[in-house]
Amino acid sequence: MSGATKNKGKSKRKKDIIHGRVKELRTSSNVKLTQEEFAWEIGCSTNTISRIEQRKISLTSDIALKIAEKFDVSLDWLFMLTDDDNDFYAPKKRKKLQDVLNYISESDNDSHSKTPKIIYTPRE
Repeated sequence: MSGATKNKGKSKRKKDIIHGRVKELRTSSNVKLTQEEFAWEIGCSTNTISRIEQRKISLTSDIALKIAEKFDVSLDWLFMLTDDDNDFYAPKKRKKLQDVLNYISESDNDSHSKTPKIIYTPRE
């Protein structure tokens, strides 16, 4: 592979990182929002979301943080800094999921426990 070809690959990856996975998130099965709805959720204009998705402007840190917080995704996933598509959840949510899995595993191993424990109480 020539140096020019190698640099083009790095350049494309850099552009992908700058634009992130906004459209992928917005159109995903668990979000399914129009550009207008998505923009309203994070407090920016529809035009901004459209231009980010069209790769005309870069994803700013301010918008990225709002997206990560509102949709509970990790910045690593949003900015394509991880190759693992399963690394979608933000660290806090991933920790909660791991705690639940650990509790279930411990419960399975503890056959003497007869009183169920509450592991999650939804907010009202």
